[in-house]
Amino acid sequence: MKWFLLAIVVGPTVAPVQLTVTPQVSVYRYPAFVHAQTRIARHAENRWRTLSWASETGMSGLRLRELAGEHAQVSYDEFIEVTPGAYLIRACIYRTTVVRPDGSPLCAPTVRVRVIGEE
Repeated sequence: MKWFLLAIVVGPTVAPVQLTVTPQVSVYRYPAFVHAQTRIARHAENRWRTLSWASETGMSGLRLRELAGEHAQVSYDEFIEVTPGAYLIRACIYRTTVVRPDGSPLCAPTVRVRVIGEE
C-alpha cells in the first residue's frame, strides 16, 4: 500500500492593487490636493503602475511609474492637485505576462471623489 501526503496551505488573499483616496469629499480652497495611496502586492512580473483621474468639470490626468518587479516598494503616495468637480480615480498595474484573457490590467476599484466650491 502506498501513502501520499497532500498539504494545502490557505492564507488570506491579497488584492494585487489597493487604492485609498482621502478626502473623498472636500471643500475647495486654492490650492487643493487629494491624497492617493496605492498599495501593490509584490510580484516578479509587475512592471508599470498607472494612477489616473478624470472629471467632466475639473481636471484630468495620468501618472505612470515604472516598477522593479518583486523588488519594488509596496506603498506609493501621490498628491493630485484638483479644482472643483466630481472625480473618478483609478490605479492599475501592468505585468510582463497577460493575466486576463482580454489583456486588461489589474486594477483597484475606482474611487469617487467630490470637491465642492468655486475657483
